[in-house]
Amino acid sequence: MNFCYETEGAGEARGAVLIGAEGDFRILSIPERVGGLPVRSIARNAFAGRCGAEELRIPGSVAEIGEFAFYDCARLERLELTDYTTEIGSGAFRGCGALSLLVLRVKQGSFAGFKDILSDLDQAISAELWFPDGMSRLFFPAFVNDFDEDTMARAIHPRIEGCGYSYRETVTRRRIDFRGYDRLFPRAVADGRGALGECAPAVEIAFSRLQYPYQLSGEAEAQYQSHLRDHAEELVPELIHSRDVARLRLLAERELLSSAAAAAGLRTAAEERQPELCGLLMEYGRGRSSAGKGTRFSLDEL
Repeated sequence: MNFCYETEGAGEARGAVLIGAEGDFRILSIPERVGGLPVRSIARNAFAGRCGAEELRIPGSVAEIGEFAFYDCARLERLELTDYTTEIGSGAFRGCGALSLLVLRVKQGSFAGFKDILSDLDQAISAELWFPDGMSRLFFPAFVNDFDEDTMARAIHPRIEGCGYSYRETVTRRRIDFRGYDRLFPRAVADGRGALGECAPAVEIAFSRLQYPYQLSGEAEAQYQSHLRDHAEELVPELIHSRDVARLRLLAERELLSSAAAAAGLRTAAEERQPELCGLLMEYGRGRSSAGKGTRFSLDEL
């Protein structure tokens, strides 16, 4: 892959500014150095509409990403960067409708670039945050930033629909308010009422926080467990369809499955011939039966 660049600065501050690249690629890894110079920034419009990559990796040497640098990169699904990238111009990732996962490696405790990206995207998106002392996964629901026009009063009234904007507000340029994030959960439940699918905002938030409980309080843990327990019977068949062993195991290990939910899951797993999940659910049923919490069941009963 050939990168096109210009130089800026002088002496020790001299570095490269990427202005584009030649070639087709599924994974675009921005180099730390090009032409013997450290890559300091990515120029405005550098890859706009011309990048077919599905994954983008930005090294710690890049401090700044210019406006609309990756605008309309429609196939981009995953973005990985460090918190050394602190300045991200407006529209840098706008139009990247497939972008669903941000991976941030936290080295110096800055969330400036991360916040810039979140503020620029209105679609639902997950974030993996790698801290020196652990890892967190957060889900940010979608929102709609719209307006109502009052022609009689000649006024425009801004309107935001969806809890995704409020969730994004828990991220500042210096920190993430995990407690504030967790306190918003009732709003996510209300927004997703009637949508109990695996990708419903409240379900995704609950699973993400329980699977990666970084700075998770006991009170917040209880609310997430309660929500998943209440909807387990609808969720388990979907988890089996998607072969999500990790989340199904979480429900079992935390005893969030009623006998009805486990039985419904076992029927689905048997129909889809998934022996690993059949075994997991049967073991769960045996454990609850021996503890006096439920009824044992087997494939012969289905």
